[in-house]
Order: sequence, then structure tokens, then C-alpha cells
Amino acid sequence: MIKSLAEHRKALQVEYARLCDHAKSANLSKYYVEQTTRWATGGWKMYLDFVVLHLPVSPRGMVVMDYGCGAGMLSVILFELGAAKYVGVDVLPQLAEISALHDKNWDLMTIVSVDHGYIAAQPTSIDIVIANEVISHVNPRDLPTVYQEWGRIVRPGGCVFISDGNNHNDKVYTSGQLADLYDAIENGPDGRPFGNPPSNPVIRCYYNARRALIGKQWFPGVFTSSEVDDLARNTAGMWGHHIRREVQRYIDTGVLIKRPWRPGQAPMVPTNGVVQERTFYPEQVALSLQAEGFTAYAKTTNTRRPPAWSGDTTPWSYPTSNFQIVAIKN
Repeated sequence: MIKSLAEHRKALQVEYARLCDHAKSANLSKYYVEQTTRWATGGWKMYLDFVVLHLPVSPRGMVVMDYGCGAGMLSVILFELGAAKYVGVDVLPQLAEISALHDKNWDLMTIVSVDHGYIAAQPTSIDIVIANEVISHVNPRDLPTVYQEWGRIVRPGGCVFISDGNNHNDKVYTSGQLADLYDAIENGPDGRPFGNPPSNPVIRCYYNARRALIGKQWFPGVFTSSEVDDLARNTAGMWGHHIRREVQRYIDTGVLIKRPWRPGQAPMVPTNGVVQERTFYPEQVALSLQAEGFTAYAKTTNTRRPPAWSGDTTPWSYPTSNFQIVAIKN
């Protein structure tokens, strides 16, 4: 018998509380305890109401890919709504701890890796891809590959559903809160609070992270402090071997190609190339997916009504910076 939405909600609250207790009793790492606590104390409601209930098709009986799965917490909602299989994707999935956490449903779960956008999944093996608050963190170089891979793995008639809070059309957001976030993450100083109201401190800004990589880890004793400062300031938007190559070029030639951070530029993690809250024109994302064989459109209004399958016709209000992309594979 198919449950009502109220019954699903009640069951989800119980299951997320169980997962939280299980993470603690199994002595899982701090990350998993924090994640299960956040979801058990109400975080699951946001994902249900603002993401899963807005899928264009029901997950019942479907193979659903959670792109950017983290600890796999979304699987609980998907299985409660009848998904047949959950495929989690992340850059460095921690298989041992994910399997230990999700012991109840592990036989229905597969966790795969993604490397520079390439996904370890077979063609037409996925019914639904969910990418919630993920594309704004993908390195811009890799994002076309991600779209290409979605076009390869989603079956005809299947869908990609993107939900993100970084709509470049919302100038109030991009020029205010996001501008402050970018500046704090890139320039610091370390410990600087950000947000609206400011609350979360920057542990180490990316300028200081590049200083440490260049002056301490990679080239200790080679440069003066002012040279390290100059090199760190002028390798913004670069990461890993790209930074190291530019520094070596400077050693070999004495010439530094200057790449200072520009206001409005999404900061990039110096070690792995992950970007922080990159913004998008939603129509641009839809067009990119159309080029990969999808019929895609953007939902950008601040009030949306879930599809009929969800059994809930109440409109949900979103921040104007939020957008969603619905893409159906041709």
C-alpha cells in the first residue's frame, strides 16, 4: 500500500533519528556524526520539500543517482519513496564509513567515484540524476564533461534534476551576500566571519593556503616572505600542479604571469580545484544539457508547485537566488 505524504514524513523522522544514533554508537568519524545530526534535527525536511518532491517523475521503482552524495543521506528519502536503487557519486567516497552508516539499505546502494567529471557508471543505467547544490562547486573545466556524462548514463525518458542557490540573475544576492562570501574565502583574514548575518568563520583563506603551499610545502627556503606573498596573490583561481608550474616558471625565467583575484570571481580551493558557490545563468545550464540530448528548461520563479505524483499541491516559497533545471533525456 502506498503511504500518504504525512506517513512518509513520520517514517523519515524516525529513520533519520536512528541513523544519528547509529553513527554515534558505531563510532563513525566526526563528519558522519555531524551529518546525521543535521539531517535528524530537521535537515531532511528541506531536501524532501525543496528537492525530491519537485522531481518531474516519482522515484518509485527507479535507479536514482545522487550526484555529490557526501554521506549518502539523501538515500533515506529516496528509499522511503520507493526507489529501487541508489547510486551515490562523489570525488572521494568513503566506502567503509558509508556502508557502515547505511547498513539497513546497503544491498540497494552503489557508491561510485567521479574523476574530472568522468563517472564510473554504464550507459543508460540511470533513471534519475539529482544534483543538489553541486554544480556550483564543480571546477569549470570539468563541468562540460559532467553534462556529457549525464547524457551518456541517463536512459531515454529519464531525467536530470538540478537544484542550486546561485542564480546569477539575482543581482541583490550576487552583489551583496555572495560578494562578501567570495572576499572572505579568498582574502580572509583567517577567522573572518561571513554570511547574513555573519556567523561562519573562514578557517584558512585561500590566499593563505596558497602561501603555505608555495612557501612551506613545495618550495621551502627558496623565496623571501614578500615573494611568497606576491606569488600567492597572483595565482588566484589556480590549483594544484597549475600553481606549482607557474611558480617553477617564475624560478626559471624571473617572470610572473599575474593572475590576481578579481571581485566576483568564485574562489577555488588551491589543493583540488573545487570552486565555492560559482553562479549560473539558469538558462545557460539548460542550453548546455540540451546539447547533450536533453529537453531542458529552467524553473526560476520564487514560488513553485510540486508535481502531482508527490501528492502535495502546496506551493513552496524559495529565495530568488534559487533555481532548478528539469532535463528529460530524448
